[in-house]
Amino acid sequence: TQKIRLFFENFSLCLAKDKLKEIELKEIKLEEVSGELRKAVERATSPLFKRAFESVHTVKLDIYIQDIDLLHITTSLSHSAPNFTELHLTGLELGSNGFGGLVHLIQKSKNLKKLSLSMNKEALMSKTKIIQDKTENNLTPFDLHTGSYKCPNTRLRKSKHAFINQHPTGTHSPGSNPPAPTPTTPTSFQTSLPDPQRELSYIFQDHLNTGTKLLPVSRGYYFIPGGKGQRLPLPLSISGQHKSVFHDLFCSIANSPLQSLTFLYPSLYLSVGDLVCLGDCVRRSKHLTRLKLPNLKSIESYMPILLAVGGSNAIQTLRIDSNTVSVWDKAFQLAVTSLRHNSTLRTLSLAHWTFDLQVGVRNSV
Repeated sequence: TQKIRLFFENFSLCLAKDKLKEIELKEIKLEEVSGELRKAVERATSPLFKRAFESVHTVKLDIYIQDIDLLHITTSLSHSAPNFTELHLTGLELGSNGFGGLVHLIQKSKNLKKLSLSMNKEALMSKTKIIQDKTENNLTPFDLHTGSYKCPNTRLRKSKHAFINQHPTGTHSPGSNPPAPTPTTPTSFQTSLPDPQRELSYIFQDHLNTGTKLLPVSRGYYFIPGGKGQRLPLPLSISGQHKSVFHDLFCSIANSPLQSLTFLYPSLYLSVGDLVCLGDCVRRSKHLTRLKLPNLKSIESYMPILLAVGGSNAIQTLRIDSNTVSVWDKAFQLAVTSLRHNSTLRTLSLAHWTFDLQVGVRNSV
């Protein structure tokens, strides 16, 4: 601990250099580092060093960062680093304080173009391992997150818990901006929204195994294939009922100049509701040209993103590689319909996907 403290005291002097352009810390797994890094950043951005961080354009932190420390680090960056264009954060703790600071940073930074995020993988894997041990089955952590074994959805519960801690009343904070209803969106959809997974179930023919196949109903957004008279409903907007710390983050990204967004290990922390909200972000953003979202476990998880691409006027590169995704007929038809309505996409990467399609479906494309 003493050596770590001494290192970061000297590190803060390096951070305060006038012409520093890039900051990168890699593969430091000690929990004590989070607090010491926060102190180093605060010292470097204190009034004593007036020009610190002015030239910084890239920040890469591949370390475990605790919730409250992330808040202070992002606050310091928002005040002292006006020109930085890239932010890579790997190892975040899921919490309302840090995400609130990250949202504020995105809203204030006019030059931020690239954002790469990941929660702390080791912590998520270890907590899933506890559930796995109790089942006495040889299941991987990924199995537990894909519904092959019924257990509490730790991603949704943790995210909702963090949101409620930030907003005890269950409402938006004063600084948050929920998506504004469009003229074509029914008011009832914005004010009373069922469970987001159930919103997707009518498209995926009851993939929740509830025994009830819901008929397509109005949700305000449609693809209308020319000459066929069919309307495919798209659940793209999830509004204020989405009680997750990712909600405000995705809303801020949609209204920012951010051009590139990457998530690492998203299957460990993004729920279905989060993915629907991310799809809405992709659809509404005027500047987001690149999205990398690898290794989700099913086509159902990727479908909100694929559907959103059809309504996007900005997205150019979509990388959604996964070695566990299997595409079946209905999902394939919806995805193809969406992609046909997009005129900006230039690169689509579906590495390792498998396609289990009927002959008639393949010939109809």
